[in-house]
Amino acid sequence: MTFTFQKIDSIETTVKFSSPDPTGKRKKLSNSLQVEFTKLTVSELNNISDRLNDPEDEYEAQELMRENIINISGVLDPDGNEVEFSNNLLEMLIDTEYVLSPLVESFFDLQRTKKAKN
Repeated sequence: MTFTFQKIDSIETTVKFSSPDPTGKRKKLSNSLQVEFTKLTVSELNNISDRLNDPEDEYEAQELMRENIINISGVLDPDGNEVEFSNNLLEMLIDTEYVLSPLVESFFDLQRTKKAKN
């Protein structure tokens, strides 16, 4: 048996999360986004983990997401039209706690467990 090594550049997944209902009709809404993350090497992932755990390093989850999100789809505007991925959209999403936390959690979960796309 042989092994053909091929670098994997990215991982795609559906990130699920709950958000407040702006209409107030329901307590929370179930949401999902299709997200493509950079696939990191073990060394890169360990370095990021060390930086996030170092109290003297100001590296934050938002910076991690800026560096490692390639694309997000499934965001709709209030009229129901899909919003194209942009830096502005990314900044709005990662500045929202109920979106940021599931993105970060999914990013770390996927790095070692999910099939990736090259």
